[in-house]
Amino acid sequence: MFTIVLVSLSVALLAVVSVLLAAFFDVAFREPQRALVRTGAKGVRTGVKGNWQPPLVRGRELLNWAAVTAQSSTLEVLRNRRTDRTAAELADRLHEGATAAIDQQVGPDHQVGCPAYCHAAIAVTPPEVLGIADYLRQNRPLDEVRRIQDRAAANCQQLESADQGQPVGEDVCCPLMSGKDACCAYSARPMRCRGWSPSAKSADDASSKSIFDQKPVDPYEYESRGHVVVQGAESGFRNGLKESGLDGNLYELNSALVAALDVPDAAERWANGDSVFENCATCE
Repeated sequence: MFTIVLVSLSVALLAVVSVLLAAFFDVAFREPQRALVRTGAKGVRTGVKGNWQPPLVRGRELLNWAAVTAQSSTLEVLRNRRTDRTAAELADRLHEGATAAIDQQVGPDHQVGCPAYCHAAIAVTPPEVLGIADYLRQNRPLDEVRRIQDRAAANCQQLESADQGQPVGEDVCCPLMSGKDACCAYSARPMRCRGWSPSAKSADDASSKSIFDQKPVDPYEYESRGHVVVQGAESGFRNGLKESGLDGNLYELNSALVAALDVPDAAERWANGDSVFENCATCE
């Protein structure tokens, strides 16, 4: 009889200890996580920017991470019903996410100017140029939009007449430039205009070439980390578009912008799979 009572007491004591331990672990470990979610703390990765938290990698690994992240984000949007807003949504998500990742690579206070060598010919994807056209229509006066379109059309003529491989001249500048290094569509600027650093080294620099001559290395190690994010994100974005049956080519900004502004329903037609930019100059 005494043995039975002793066993019963042991079982009861074990049950009480188990309950107390469960309560302790819930308070110690789960509650802080719930608090982070409730307050939207920085450590919780939610939303577009949350998906674009870069890992502690660099070079080719960073490039591949950005490509996979961009492609996944693109496919997520395209699983939904496609409308005339699809292109703008795709561009917004790409730019918001990639810019968040770039800020963590080069610093959130880093001011990215307009690269001088990109003033004349800038490569854009269809959603980006359609997003730019949408931004201009919503935020700029009609007469200014017309001037931008006229400037882009004039640039197209100069670029077409230039000898292949020859400079097109300083008088050909980005149609979106409204002053010295001032972009009139800055928040909608394409990926090629993001992530550049004045101090970035490229594989074409003399200092880099001397290193490559001594020992072959990953060329992406010598690129601006923000630039690497841009390259990877653009590649993954285009792959996601093509996988979904949409035009994911790179087009020269001037000709693509003229087409996007010329056709009022260009965004809807592109989302339906039409070849809106088939007569535009391509870039690779």
